[in-house]
Amino acid sequence: MKSSRLIIPLKTKVLFDKTFNSKKLVKNNVYLIKYLINNLPTTRFAIAVGKKYFKHATLRNRIRRQIRSMLAVLCAKPIDLIVIVNPKYLEQSFATNKAMITNLYNSININVN
Repeated sequence: MKSSRLIIPLKTKVLFDKTFNSKKLVKNNVYLIKYLINNLPTTRFAIAVGKKYFKHATLRNRIRRQIRSMLAVLCAKPIDLIVIVNPKYLEQSFATNKAMITNLYNSININVN
């Protein structure tokens, strides 16, 4: 039996487009996070790693795996996220990147009534 997950991928195009077109975002020099509040007890996410800057699929997949592991620890807010990764991601260590995404995630203000 599968346990209930607190972090779920944004799979449908409608949800992805709705989140991407929202005007709510936080960013730094490595990440841009677009978000939208949802009415679920879970965090849904998508990770965008562009082919323009990261040519090899293995590298893009490694970056997605790393970010997914970073987000798995932070999944306490009922939001939909799209994490867009900049090329400066490769210049920092994993610990630095994790600290940056944690700071951005914690800076998201949610007022749920």
